[in-house]
Amino acid sequence: MKTNWVSYKMPYTQIDFPRGSNAKDHTDRSGRQDRRLSGRLMPALEGELLPAIRSTPTTFLTLAERDAEILRRHRAGATFAQLGEEHGVTAERIRQIVRAGERRERQSSGQALPAPATEPRAAPAGRELARQAARQAGTGGQVLRKPPVGTPQHVVDRQVPVDAMELILAGVPENTRTTYRAAWNQFRRWCDATGRTPEPATEETLLAYLGHLKSLKRSPSTVWVALSAIRKRHRLGTPPLPWEGGERLTLAVKGYTVRRLEEGWRPARAVAARRAEMRAMLDAIAEHQGPRAVRDRAMLVLLYRAALRRSELCTLRVTDIEFVQGGMTVHVPMSKTDKSGHGALRPVRSGGSDPRYNAVTLVGALVDLIHACGYQSGPLMRPVRNGEMRHPGEDYRMTGQSIENAYKRLAGLAGLRGKTTPHGPRRGFATDARADKFDPLSIARAGGWSPRSQSFLDYMEDGGLWEDENPGSMTL
Repeated sequence: MKTNWVSYKMPYTQIDFPRGSNAKDHTDRSGRQDRRLSGRLMPALEGELLPAIRSTPTTFLTLAERDAEILRRHRAGATFAQLGEEHGVTAERIRQIVRAGERRERQSSGQALPAPATEPRAAPAGRELARQAARQAGTGGQVLRKPPVGTPQHVVDRQVPVDAMELILAGVPENTRTTYRAAWNQFRRWCDATGRTPEPATEETLLAYLGHLKSLKRSPSTVWVALSAIRKRHRLGTPPLPWEGGERLTLAVKGYTVRRLEEGWRPARAVAARRAEMRAMLDAIAEHQGPRAVRDRAMLVLLYRAALRRSELCTLRVTDIEFVQGGMTVHVPMSKTDKSGHGALRPVRSGGSDPRYNAVTLVGALVDLIHACGYQSGPLMRPVRNGEMRHPGEDYRMTGQSIENAYKRLAGLAGLRGKTTPHGPRRGFATDARADKFDPLSIARAGGWSPRSQSFLDYMEDGGLWEDENPGSMTL
């Protein structure tokens, strides 16, 4: 009787089991397997399938078996490039696997750490000899490094197309990518200097790196950012690598935070740009009439009146501003709390008769300037070069860093002290709204906060800190 086959995938292999055998294969991120097989299938698996699988050079049941085979082949003279092509990974990844295997052997034997593995130089005619052997085998000169897909066992495809990887990276905010890239490069350089393996990083390696950051007196927030960058690198790799940061690492970071707090460290908080600070910055450039001043005034009122984040301001386009009677509507296409991209509308009233602080007047002046430059659409926040806003690219926009630089320049002109960032107006908006007795839920809805966000709760506390309704105002 003919048997129908159903496939169950494992790391670096695919095994076919008879349909109806109730075989289930569960594999977690770290590569550990939890296999549940029926009693009548297990003898057949042990007696027939497993020997056949292990006899296939390119099929491995676990990552450990694959790494051991790569180390054995490398010592036999295979190059990193050859091994990478056979296993569907880069030559750099093969080099890391070899170094990690040699390090484990040295550590188990009590010897010193090995020097970085070097790749043996391949003979010039090696590839041509392989092609000749392939022609003799009847493959038409094509060197087959993997079994065909139609065979019972073949290597699982782990290649990610370039365009798909670009979409993955686009899902991470630009500022986060820049911060994570810098943190990862620092960790990789430390691993190279100390002889440790950055990918995959063991918990012992992460604990040692925490000790390195402790010796540099880095803040606990910097430590958390570094660990988040390393974890993100492992999860977005090709293939994704297991993250071994467990409870020991979490407790170590918490312990480091406690130590720094005892030493007098306090987390730096951005200065809230409240109504008085915003007017001071607008007054500082009130006499300026160039394109830069027009753009900066619109930037300030949008950050405060629409409670925009820096990333949200970067994505605004001219068509996202709609002027209505008594104010304007700002359409935010995507925000930190709106991952699906549904968008949100932020209503902004005119805000008084003084044209120096009227949001609709200042934003309307920027829109008129962009139209005068010949652009009917495109980004709202545009760079100004040599006093002009004309650029060869229709979609030329300001970056998050350029917005931060412009805001700090304006804060310096107004004489503001402390840590000034473009997040200050957004925080000041929430604090002023709470001080004006607005309902916290309506404030959260107007600014796109989650009502349970700890940052939002801190803003609400700042707004009502010295009000009569605060219990701290009671007297003896």
